[in-house]
Amino acid sequence: MALFYADENFPRPVVEELRRLGQDVLTVEEDGKAH
Repeated sequence: MALFYADENFPRPVVEELRRLGQDVLTVEEDGKAH
């Protein structure tokens, strides 16, 4: 398994699908670093 760090250009549906498949995904919004 890999850790994904998704920025604001990463499609939200992809984040959701990766999570559904058991991948660990952190978005910049969740990390508090969004612009």
